[in-house]
Amino acid sequence: LGARKTLICTIAYMVLTTILAAFVLCGPACRDRVWLFAPIWGVGFGVFYAANNAAWTELVPPDAVAQFMALYYFAAQILSWAPPLAYAVLNQVYDDSQLALF
Repeated sequence: LGARKTLICTIAYMVLTTILAAFVLCGPACRDRVWLFAPIWGVGFGVFYAANNAAWTELVPPDAVAQFMALYYFAAQILSWAPPLAYAVLNQVYDDSQLALF
């Protein structure tokens, strides 16, 4: 298929699966059904991240793949501190861990 088409198909797969899950997982009474969607989402995320890296390498010039992949991973690592920081700040300010999770 190619990396870009695989990435687009995977995004469509994840969107459709999530829309279907919104109807099937109707509330706390349906929480046992999450186990039906967990492997489906897991496969989708696995294909998405692999296709994302492959699509990134198709977009960059062939002689600069190493430099652009380093930039890609650096940008991902630079932002990895943001979610824990947001959780810690919200938890400290409002003293409510449930609020910090959402």
